[in-house]
Amino acid sequence: MANTTCSLPRSANSASAMSSGSTRFPPITEPERRIDMPYAPLTFGTLVDVLAVMVLLFFLSRGLIRGVSDELARIMGFVGGAWAGMTLYSPIQGAFSALTGTTASTAIAVTSLALTLLAGFIIGLTVRCVFNAMFQVVILQPADAVLGLAAGAVYAAVILAVVFALAMLVPLKSVQRLFIEQSRVGQHVCPWLRAHMGLK
Repeated sequence: MANTTCSLPRSANSASAMSSGSTRFPPITEPERRIDMPYAPLTFGTLVDVLAVMVLLFFLSRGLIRGVSDELARIMGFVGGAWAGMTLYSPIQGAFSALTGTTASTAIAVTSLALTLLAGFIIGLTVRCVFNAMFQVVILQPADAVLGLAAGAVYAAVILAVVFALAMLVPLKSVQRLFIEQSRVGQHVCPWLRAHMGLK
C-alpha cells in the first residue's frame, strides 16, 4: 500500500505559523500629537488684567445707563448728607441735653447720633433728587448718556490708578512684581504713575 503524504502549500504553512503566534509584530501606534495652545497660560498677572477690564466695563455700563446727571446728583447728595451730619449733631445733642437736664449720658449721645445719621440721609436723598431733576432738564438725554459714559471711564481710571499706586507702595517684591511686571495693564499704568506721580 502506497504511503501518501499530504503537504500543505507554502502560503498555508505561513498562514498557520502566523496564526499560531510564532511570528509576532509590534503593534502599530500613532505618534503623539502635541497641541500648541494659541493663548498664554492663566497667571496671576492675567487675573489682575481680567479684573481691571471688569472694573472698566462695570463703570462704563453704569455711567451709560445712569447718565452724567445721576452721577453728579449722587455726588451732590453725598456732599449734602455729609455736611448735614457734621453740622446737625451738636444742635441735636444740645436739644436733648436741655430736655433731659443732663449732658453726660450715653443714651443721649447714641440717640443724637442716630437722629443725625437719619437727618443726613434724608437731606442727602432730597438734594440728590433735586439736582437730578435739574440736570435732566439742563442736559439733553443723548448728551447725558455720552457724558455718563465718559464719567464712568474717568471713575474706572481713577480707581485703577489708586489700586496700582497702592500696589507699587506695598513693601513686598512679589506684589510689586505681580502688578508692575506680570500685569499687561500695569506695564502701561505703572510707568505713567512713576513719571507723573513721583512713585518709585
